[in-house]
Amino acid sequence: IQKANLSSVVLQLKSMNIQDPLSFDFMDPPPKASLIRALELLYALQALDSSGKLTNLGRNLARLPVDPMYARCIIMSAELKCAQDILAIVAMINCDSTIFLTPSHTKEEARQAHSRFFSPYGDHQTMLSVYKSWNGTPHKQRKAWCRENYLNPRALSKAHDIFKQLLQQSSR
Repeated sequence: IQKANLSSVVLQLKSMNIQDPLSFDFMDPPPKASLIRALELLYALQALDSSGKLTNLGRNLARLPVDPMYARCIIMSAELKCAQDILAIVAMINCDSTIFLTPSHTKEEARQAHSRFFSPYGDHQTMLSVYKSWNGTPHKQRKAWCRENYLNPRALSKAHDIFKQLLQQSSR
């Protein structure tokens, strides 16, 4: 907790009606500057109003089991008609595993396989490309597809589970 982004912690405290996270009795208190940065971020995301109270949007952000910035993206994506893509990107970011595999004995083949997914628009679009390709592959062929493309099948399966969870949570 000493070095972590505290915006999720502060948002959860606020959602539990703990109005002053600066005076909350943490077992290991984080630096006050980190708590203030978290409050500022939540204000910028419109999760808190000018008096530091949780907004309706903030309550909705607190319902989603991801960082508040990603939660804000998910909520906005519904309005912008790109929810499925944003959910997939957030799921890929949150799967906590390496997506791309690069075995030392086949580095060049792995790089060539990975290059099929690369997007000039950045890593998020690259991850979306991987997820969409994996998701479009018949279920029984996914392990072989991952082997051919030097991708981690467990990570992609976990990302898909996260996607489904986020889809369910965001549609409430």
